[in-house]
Amino acid sequence: MKSTINIMKMIKCYLQFWKRIFMFSFLVLVVLFYVTFYFNCKKTFTDDLEQTFAISLEHLDEEQRINIELTEIRNDLIQKLRFDEKNMKNTSKMLYVPSEEYELLRRRIYSNTKEVWYYVSSTLRSLANEFDDLKPKVSDMKTMVDEQYRSLLRDVAKLVDVDGYSQWRWKEFGSLSRLVQKRLQHTQNPPDCSKAKKLLCNFIYVS
Repeated sequence: MKSTINIMKMIKCYLQFWKRIFMFSFLVLVVLFYVTFYFNCKKTFTDDLEQTFAISLEHLDEEQRINIELTEIRNDLIQKLRFDEKNMKNTSKMLYVPSEEYELLRRRIYSNTKEVWYYVSSTLRSLANEFDDLKPKVSDMKTMVDEQYRSLLRDVAKLVDVDGYSQWRWKEFGSLSRLVQKRLQHTQNPPDCSKAKKLLCNFIYVS
């Protein structure tokens, strides 16, 4: 909306600029008319007047043509701005849906990061247990790995907020939650309990 207002102001200033040029040109033509009238007394007054008037009309016609073209350009810009603004409003209401490959890759990055951290942590603990002289070095390495691990997880979590799909995810979460609740409500409250399927579990106590 602010960009539209700025463009409208720019168009208005542009038109005012050309209007001033038009007025200035008209004044210059008037001055030329009087200069021609007073400093060319040897020529016939009628011929000079007609020639100057014809030139003035030509310039005025040209200025009027330019003014009409500018008005048409302004109207076209206003229509385009209104159309673009309407499209922007409609686009802002749309939900951007990520591809399935993107969501799977994002989740795989998260899970693989945790798996790598589990493996490295386990390996470092084994080294520390087997070699006492390496414990200080292994402890420093584990601290550094833990910091990088937490930083990487934060980056993956931030990716969810900045990739533009958070609104879609919340919508899908809500739809899934309502679906599960509806299914549980239907399962726990069947229309005919005598015909409903039952799940039997045997409880085995192990001392």
